[in-house]
Amino acid sequence: MKGSARSRQTGRDTATLSKNRLLDPLIHVWLAGLGAVSMAHTDGSKLLKELIKEGARVQAYERDAAANLVHSTLGDVQALVRRVVNELPPYRVLEELRALRKQMDIVNANIEKLAIQRRVPPTRRVAQKPRKGL
Repeated sequence: MKGSARSRQTGRDTATLSKNRLLDPLIHVWLAGLGAVSMAHTDGSKLLKELIKEGARVQAYERDAAANLVHSTLGDVQALVRRVVNELPPYRVLEELRALRKQMDIVNANIEKLAIQRRVPPTRRVAQKPRKGL
């Protein structure tokens, strides 16, 4: 009988150890949560100020990074435009615009002449008497 008493005791000890192994992490999480709540009550405003400061630092960093990216991209686009413009064959754009303007003046003058020729002086219409019987 001594053997069975020992095995019961050993079984209880094993069960207690297993129970403690399962509960210890849960108790630690619970205690950590209570500690966090306590710290939030006592150091909440200090923590908030630190978070705001860190947020402002991150925002400034991201804004600077974005501005640098925009300036870099703008520089790349300007360089591309310069290269494309320099590779274009040399046209005499100003002379072509002047010639086009002269042609437009001629077309406008012809349109005005046609409009004058087509104008017919307005005629007076005399009201007619209605016919009898209709």
